[in-house]
Amino acid sequence: MSLLAALTLLAVAGGPTPDPSAPASARTALLTVPGWTLRTLVPDGVTRLGLAPDGPAAPTLRLRPGGRVSGHTGCNLLSGAATLEGSQLRVRNLGVTRRVCPGAAGTVETAYLRVLSQVVRYRVQGQTLTLYARGAQRLVFQADGAASAASQLPAAQLPDAQSPAGQTPADQSPAAQTPPPLRPAQLAGEWQVRAVTLGIRAVPVPAGAALTLTGEGTGLRLSGRAGGCNAMNGQAELRGDVLHFSGVATTRMLCPDMTAENALYRLLGTPLRAEVQAGPGSDTLTWTGDLGRVILKRP
Repeated sequence: MSLLAALTLLAVAGGPTPDPSAPASARTALLTVPGWTLRTLVPDGVTRLGLAPDGPAAPTLRLRPGGRVSGHTGCNLLSGAATLEGSQLRVRNLGVTRRVCPGAAGTVETAYLRVLSQVVRYRVQGQTLTLYARGAQRLVFQADGAASAASQLPAAQLPDAQSPAGQTPADQSPAAQTPPPLRPAQLAGEWQVRAVTLGIRAVPVPAGAALTLTGEGTGLRLSGRAGGCNAMNGQAELRGDVLHFSGVATTRMLCPDMTAENALYRLLGTPLRAEVQAGPGSDTLTWTGDLGRVILKRP
């Protein structure tokens, strides 16, 4: 079964309020269960991504005495440190390996790591672990019967918990090549919209859908036709490799199919990690956020 088939998207109301204190049995379960597999991801307090029990590549987590965290994002290995006090839990210094995660796997990984890094409390109920973050975000795990694959790997194969996120020990060697930061000029120009994914659903993109990014001071101006019908414009600011769009507006023509432009308009309301890949024919620009992904190519 593919990851796309293993995920379902549905609306969800707020979850239960965690207890201010946790019994010793909950702490013991948290630290002694061989591993936890993610079953439900609520990245924004409203949207729920449910991972089917028989679906492959579900994110995992393992916590151990001494403040060590390890696991898998569903695509990359992760490692980090944790502070546990009563029912309070903080995860910090997350590091991940650098495998490229296409499609739904990348969407799930981005949301999982973001929520995990913002966790403040936990609750253990039977075989279920719930991690609560701010803004009604949460992660719901099911206990494993055996140690996760990631936790069984030798320590040398896991990212260093004290390393900056995204760096492995090999990355810190003198020979390691750190990619240079993105510059607005790399994103400037016309881009054809090739694919839009909202949640886990691929949205049909009509012919003629194209966006243009134009340098404007230290930022970028957005213009174009997201769905091939209505015109769109706005501003964008590049912070590191993350695009933050603002003032995005569209014309109001009633088009035969507005699915693509509505999906893109929604995605532009969230921070989007940008990645440019040079190809033999033309460059590919990928925007990945908590709610989905956009793939663009130069004409």
